[in-house]
Amino acid sequence: MVSFVRGEQVELMEANNETIKPEYILGIDTSTSNMTIALLKNGKVVQEHDTEAVRNHSVQLLPNIQSLLKDAEIKPKDLSLLAVGQGPGSYTGVRIGVTTAKTFAWSLGVPLIGVSSLHAMARSGLRQYAEVNRCDIKAGKQARYLIPLMDARRNQVFTAVYRHGNVDGEGAGWDCLKQDGIRLMPKLLEEVAELLAGQSSQKDAMEQPLEVIFVGETELFAEQINRFEEEFGNAKFKVAIFPSSIRGAEIGYLANERWHESDAKTDDVFDFVPNYARLTEAEANLLKAKQETK
Repeated sequence: MVSFVRGEQVELMEANNETIKPEYILGIDTSTSNMTIALLKNGKVVQEHDTEAVRNHSVQLLPNIQSLLKDAEIKPKDLSLLAVGQGPGSYTGVRIGVTTAKTFAWSLGVPLIGVSSLHAMARSGLRQYAEVNRCDIKAGKQARYLIPLMDARRNQVFTAVYRHGNVDGEGAGWDCLKQDGIRLMPKLLEEVAELLAGQSSQKDAMEQPLEVIFVGETELFAEQINRFEEEFGNAKFKVAIFPSSIRGAEIGYLANERWHESDAKTDDVFDFVPNYARLTEAEANLLKAKQETK
């Protein structure tokens, strides 16, 4: 029998003392130019491959998976779960990753879990930011806003707003404050400003963000973010820009956490589809009108 506490495997041996088969999770994300895959064994990373594969995911993904499994000295049939970044992101990239994961899951007869590529980017960005800046993020004593950015062209971004901090008094955790989607960059900054204005009235200092960190593909938007900081930054919180990439490990971690929830549900291999994200009709019309007036 196997039980799980906070996503970590606790192995209980049967009376006959037979060794329990390890859990292997393959995590895949191809939503950006950085193709990333990782292998988790019982919740811990044992292999991870990252490749800058602009417009080449379809050629490199399968060989990279084969190489990763070979390095780990396991076969595809040993996999317990397929985890994949569901998007949003590059239309072609997301489709390639999702199709590959679905094919593996179906052919091997193992479950599939899709996770938000933006959530994985936010988590990856915070982990990388903490390593560089030597921040303690494990306790979740102070909230931080993480805003992942993927370039969607024409001053648009695939984005969301996540909060990392103390959750219900039970330590560090994540909340999604603004759902995954595509937004005009000025509109995103307006929404963040509104969130911060609302938080400034909170009496509990723990709820107020120590930092607002923009992660991911930040280079094209640095000037706008700097203007945002000049207008809204204050002594209560810091605005940071931290270029980062999605890690396949975070795809695996997210899927592992969901898989081990008491009411865990996997995704149907046949019904599962990418999250491409699109502008709302009103935003699309506004963008079109602006372009026509230029």
